[in-house]
Amino acid sequence: MKSTPRHFTAGLLFLAGLMGTAPAVPVISEFMAFNSFTLADEDGAFSDWIEIYNPDTTSVNLSGWRLTDTSGNLSKWVFPAVTVQSGEFLVVFASGKNRAVAGSQLHTNFVLNEAGGYLTLVSPGGTKSTEFNPFPAQPPDSSFGLPFTATDLVAGGATGNYLIPADGSLGTTWTAAAFTPTGWSSGPTGFGFGILVPGITVQECRGPAGTVDTLAETDLLLSGGGGATETNFQIRPYINFKPAGQNDGRYTANNLEFAVPGEDHVARGTGYVVIPTAGTYTFGNNSDDGSQIRIDLTGDGDFDDPGEAVMTDPTLHGPADFLGTVTFPAPGNYLFQSQFFERGGGDEF
Repeated sequence: MKSTPRHFTAGLLFLAGLMGTAPAVPVISEFMAFNSFTLADEDGAFSDWIEIYNPDTTSVNLSGWRLTDTSGNLSKWVFPAVTVQSGEFLVVFASGKNRAVAGSQLHTNFVLNEAGGYLTLVSPGGTKSTEFNPFPAQPPDSSFGLPFTATDLVAGGATGNYLIPADGSLGTTWTAAAFTPTGWSSGPTGFGFGILVPGITVQECRGPAGTVDTLAETDLLLSGGGGATETNFQIRPYINFKPAGQNDGRYTANNLEFAVPGEDHVARGTGYVVIPTAGTYTFGNNSDDGSQIRIDLTGDGDFDDPGEAVMTDPTLHGPADFLGTVTFPAPGNYLFQSQFFERGGGDEF
C-alpha cells in the first residue's frame, strides 16, 4: 500500500536489531483508519485496514501474534497460523468481522478510530513490536505508519520512452540495456500500465450551518475536520449537481442530485483529464457559491506547485461562470480536483 503521513514512537526502537540472526519480528508498516474508497474487502465493504510487514531475512509464522486497539487488552485479536515471507506484506482488515482463518482474508474483531487512538502488534510472548500510542486523527483515505528508506532510481518528471505495442513481436528485447526505443513516444515520468476508472470520484459532506463560506473551510471539511458530518463518496459519470426540481444555471439537462443537500455543504470531484496535445486550455465551473479547480501539472500527486490552482472563486453568489487557463507541458492524463462550497440559499455545482 502507498503510505502518505507516517509516524512512529519509541516502541519501534527494536528495528535496529532486526538484521541479526534472531527470529523474524514483523511490524505494522501502515494502517488506514478512514477507508472510504481506497481498498475494498471480500464483502465489497471499505473497511479499515492494517498492513503487516516482515523486514527480516527469514519468514515469520504469525500464529499467536496479536493486534489490539486497547492498551489494557493486548490479546484482543489473535492471528491464525499464517506465514509472511521475508520482505512481504500482509493486509488485515480492521472491520470488526472477526475472521481468523488461515488462507482466507483476515479481519480483526475491532475497528480503528478515525478520530485517533491506540494500535499495537504484540508477540506471543507479550512484547510489543510496533505501538502507536496514540495515533492522531486520520483524514479520509490517507494511510499512516512507519518511515521507509527509499532510493530514487528515476527522478520524478524525468523524460522516458513508452510504447503501447500492437502485438508481442518485441518479446523481451526491450528489457535489454542496449535496446534502442526507435519510434517510441516520450514524455515526463511517471507513467505505466494501469486502468483508469471511468467517471469522477465525488466526495460530499455537511459543515456547521452558517459557517461554510471559504475555500479553506472547504478543504478542512473534506479532510474530515471542521465538524464535517454525513461524508459521502460516489463514482459519478460527470459533475452537474442541483437540488431536486432546480433547473437554472449554465447546464439545465442531465442533472444529478447532491447526495448531501441542504445548508451548508461542500463537494469535491477528483479524476483525470486527458490532454491530447501540449498547449494552453481553459477550464471553468458554474457554481453557487464559490468553487475552485486544481490540476497536478508536475505529476507529484498534489496541487501545491505554482500554477496548479487553475481557477479560484472564493466568493458568495448565485449561479455564475468562473474560468481559468493553464498550460500543459505535454500530452497525458492529469489529475484534477474541482470543488465548491454552499453557504446558503440556492446551490449548484
